[in-house]
Amino acid sequence: MYILKIKEVRLSKKMTQQDVSEKLNMTQQEYQRIESGKTTPGINKIVAIAIILNVKLDDLIEIK
Repeated sequence: MYILKIKEVRLSKKMTQQDVSEKLNMTQQEYQRIESGKTTPGINKIVAIAIILNVKLDDLIEIK
């Protein structure tokens, strides 16, 4: 089991959902579903988010 800490990291980088969603080439609503946990992104999307936020995967994923 793991928890994605994307919102927390994004806010610490002072980026908006719109900033990240545009770089991922998706709508803000699609990205919001990822942050809220309503959609589980694939590993490729998680890696892309880590690159956009300039963090390691370990910074985005908390293993429970």
